[in-house]
Amino acid sequence: MNTAAVASKDIEVVKGSRSTRPAPPEMRRALDVIATSCSSPDLAFGDVAHDVNISERHLRRLFAQHLGFGFRQDVRELRLKKAADLLATSSYSIKQIVGITGYLGPSHLSYDFRARFGTTPSLYRAKMTGSQESSFERDSD
Repeated sequence: MNTAAVASKDIEVVKGSRSTRPAPPEMRRALDVIATSCSSPDLAFGDVAHDVNISERHLRRLFAQHLGFGFRQDVRELRLKKAADLLATSSYSIKQIVGITGYLGPSHLSYDFRARFGTTPSLYRAKMTGSQESSFERDSD
């Protein structure tokens, strides 16, 4: 997946999408709403459509046409990108990162993180910071 697709300023043409046209303003606004609200576990597609003042059906079509993937995948990618950044650059615990990124719990973050990056959050942190993984962090995943 093209992670640049999740930033509204970067979606002129998304690799793998069906459209070669620039994204319409509604799509850009929707991606901005998602980017600013993705840390909320209560973020809902209907709320984004309402904030952008278009129907859910139209917003789904825009996602499919311009991104080639849907709302949940976009939110997941933003959350994972934020989690990876926090793991590499902060001393927040896994539980704190779960709260910051909007995941419901450490197991949800760990599952998505493993699927996306091929490693656990703790091992990713150890690799990125060059430190040894602590047993506390291992137990938090």
